[in-house]
Amino acid sequence: MPKWLNLGFYFAVALFFIDAAALYGAVHVVHAWRIDWLDEIDLLPILVVILVTVLALYVMNVYQFHRRRSATNMAMRTFFAVAVAGLLMSSVLYATKSTDVTTVFWRGNLPLAMVLFAVFASLVRYIATIVYDRTVWRPSWLVVGDEADTGQMEQEYRRAMSPGSMRRISLGAFDEMLVAPGNAPAPLNATGIILASHEQLSDEAVQRLMQIRLKGTPVVGMADFYEQYLLKVPVERLRDSWFVFSGGFSLVHHDIAYKIKRVVDVLLSAIGLVLFLPVMLLVALAIRLSSRGGALYTQERSGQGGRVFRLRKFRTMVENAEADGAQWSRPGDPRITRIGRFLRASRLDELPQLWNVLLGDMSFIGPRPERPDFVNDLEQQIPYYDLRHLVKPGITGWAQVMYPYGRSVEDALRKLEYDLYYIKNYSLTLDVYILLRTVRTVFSRSGI
Repeated sequence: MPKWLNLGFYFAVALFFIDAAALYGAVHVVHAWRIDWLDEIDLLPILVVILVTVLALYVMNVYQFHRRRSATNMAMRTFFAVAVAGLLMSSVLYATKSTDVTTVFWRGNLPLAMVLFAVFASLVRYIATIVYDRTVWRPSWLVVGDEADTGQMEQEYRRAMSPGSMRRISLGAFDEMLVAPGNAPAPLNATGIILASHEQLSDEAVQRLMQIRLKGTPVVGMADFYEQYLLKVPVERLRDSWFVFSGGFSLVHHDIAYKIKRVVDVLLSAIGLVLFLPVMLLVALAIRLSSRGGALYTQERSGQGGRVFRLRKFRTMVENAEADGAQWSRPGDPRITRIGRFLRASRLDELPQLWNVLLGDMSFIGPRPERPDFVNDLEQQIPYYDLRHLVKPGITGWAQVMYPYGRSVEDALRKLEYDLYYIKNYSLTLDVYILLRTVRTVFSRSGI
């Protein structure tokens, strides 16, 4: 099971099957009531209805509980998602006069089935949210190390996990915690032990840890804990030896994985350019009418292996915004035009990068391409920063969906931690997950 899947994933899977079964049942009940109990129903239309509805629920983010939304909020979001999906499908059916194709869509059957399902799914989300908050497993880890080593990890863990999910963190020296006379063979009520460092361990401490682990309590290093539970790689805590002995990096080592990713990139970018061409023309016209300058602009970015390429984007800043040299974008940046703010929030300014993907300069999923001027400085200040160039940069990526827009060296460091996690743990499944989260982010206007 991929490490980026957590306990909430199993709740999401359970909800998916409940939704699919309930919607299937709702269609059958309405069909039987309004037409005939014994009539056979075509399966394909029902599967389409389930797919569209589930995607709407995902976009509204009602398959996740870790953000601790209230039960009422989850129910309302669920009802809204189903209502939008039902309205969209019904509009398409009536506009294309497809209501007579199958009995599933006759005489307003679909809208009525969607209403029934919306009520049921909202009630299920309301109950599931309460159950999740009150009964879900909440880990309590014992950190073995000094406060200087573990303070930052504790803060990041608390930010990443739900409020109250970390009941206790203990700090102390290795030998004192592990070999003190009368010490219990394992920390009481602890989920596991996190080692801030292996170098300080004595032979006695290693023996003690072995006993604890063999009794069923997990013992993990700091880097492994970050990767498994915070879904990133702690750059500042790594040594070269970690890259030598740690697994993963299949995208770098396996030519087949790279070729599959490239085929997917070509197909998606070609389809995207065709589908979004009308939108891109409208965006270009709006930019030209709203401010001086061209609609498109190109900019040098660092790609795979440090190779510089010309990235294409819609212009979101005033003309000659960087006449004084390259600089980080900042909150409330006066250089950003009014329509530029909308384009950035909706990610429409990224659409021309589909051409970069088609040419092979970029991938759909990967680290964000940075400007060579910034890269040179960041490589001097951030350890292992050059490793993000092992793969092609992407329009979206793990760092983009997990961390806000970067505007400083500190932000670049935090995003690198997610980029290295992606490179190390690449899989087609993870790419699909990132793509779906990006779609949800765009529709929710929450930014990446």
